[in-house]
Amino acid sequence: KLFMDLYVCVTFMLIFYIILVLLILSSWRKNLPQGNWKVMKFFLYVEQTSLFRQSRMLCSHMDRTKQEVEIGTP
Repeated sequence: KLFMDLYVCVTFMLIFYIILVLLILSSWRKNLPQGNWKVMKFFLYVEQTSLFRQSRMLCSHMDRTKQEVEIGTP
């Protein structure tokens, strides 16, 4: 079960990054420097939001919990 939770967490983060990359590519295709700046600002803002940081903390916490369970089981 813990492994599945970790898998879901990593998948969520991969999807998140793919969406960001697509946003950046679509803005560059339009050749709008202002658009690029907006996307980069959005990217930096998202990087610093508590939601994204919480998902990263969740991932590391799940990994630790999984290791503890593996160590704890005889």
